[in-house]
Amino acid sequence: MKLATLSIFFAMSLAHPTFAQVSYKGGELQETFNSMHVNSDEGPSPLPDGWFVKSGNAVFSRMTTFTSPGGINSTGIYDFGAQNSEERALGAMTSTAPTSEQTIEWRIQNDSGKTYPGFTLAYTGIQWRADIDPKSLEFSYSLDGGKYVVVKELAFASPSTGEKKFIKQSSGEHRLPVGPAKVVFEQGKTWENNQTLFLRWSMPPSLVDSGNGVALGIDDLTFHAIEK
Repeated sequence: MKLATLSIFFAMSLAHPTFAQVSYKGGELQETFNSMHVNSDEGPSPLPDGWFVKSGNAVFSRMTTFTSPGGINSTGIYDFGAQNSEERALGAMTSTAPTSEQTIEWRIQNDSGKTYPGFTLAYTGIQWRADIDPKSLEFSYSLDGGKYVVVKELAFASPSTGEKKFIKQSSGEHRLPVGPAKVVFEQGKTWENNQTLFLRWSMPPSLVDSGNGVALGIDDLTFHAIEK
């Protein structure tokens, strides 16, 4: 009986693996996404530790929808980067309407033994496809995974609008720094030891069918908690 129970538990653990948050032990956390797939032929890419994505009403996943240099015009979560280049970015695209919200989330567990009143975050925002109407990756955070607080200073708005086009990244003009921004938790709340902090980027759904889509990504993140 014990052996059978263990076998069932092991099978369930394979079918429903536990995805760990990234551990924060003080100092600075960085993320470049350069561990993701470099070739579109490899298909959807697994994400680095602590990263979760969701397309529409689906459950959170640890895999992107596509690996692409930006040429695909389909709604989903993307491992962006030139073919065979190790320089990667994580992003989202909303294409033909009606589309659903695309969500990227970084889950960080406080393993430092300290309590923090806030954090500082900076990253690079990248645009891969442009459309007539502007789009943005809206930023918010949560200390419980339920109530999210919007931080406008950490949103990334598409720098190129008014024209439908695929954007090559060689010029660098569509790579813009976002932050650093200092975020103090509302109502005197703190990030406790062993507690998970949720950092979220969301691309709202498209309401107009333009036939092209907007693709935005994030890269080169730096995070550190604010000491009391």
